[in-house]
Amino acid sequence: MNTLNPARDPKVIQAVLQYYLPSLHQDYGPRNVANYAAEASARYLVLMRQHRPSLSKAEWLLLVDAYWSTLTLFESNQMAITNDLLLLEVEDACTMEDLATKWSVDQAELLRKIAGFSPVETMAVLHVIEYAKGHSGELPGEQALAQCGTAE
Repeated sequence: MNTLNPARDPKVIQAVLQYYLPSLHQDYGPRNVANYAAEASARYLVLMRQHRPSLSKAEWLLLVDAYWSTLTLFESNQMAITNDLLLLEVEDACTMEDLATKWSVDQAELLRKIAGFSPVETMAVLHVIEYAKGHSGELPGEQALAQCGTAE
């Protein structure tokens, strides 16, 4: 299974580390940040892979589409990571842009799934969305999702 890795996806890792750098300095001291950052990014990527919800390719494409012009995890410094925010964003996009019809997705079922996500599952979804958006210039959406191991 393909997944994100620091060597192939340095922009994603840099965004995460930039967000958490003040905490890393405070907790580990500036001399230990590089070693800790490498370990933390590896753990983070494992968590994102292990807690990524099982969704259909159409559901993943709808999620990326819903967040296309919206701030996601790595683009915002203060956004709380909750499934409430994800739920509202997807519900609004389905209502206003008719994305459920566009992607042939059962809107009620997808919203039910999202409502049940844990905070880590929500973070994993936002991680995949950010990856797909970040690679949109070089890869079609389905291919970017496949590289994340979501939509084969």
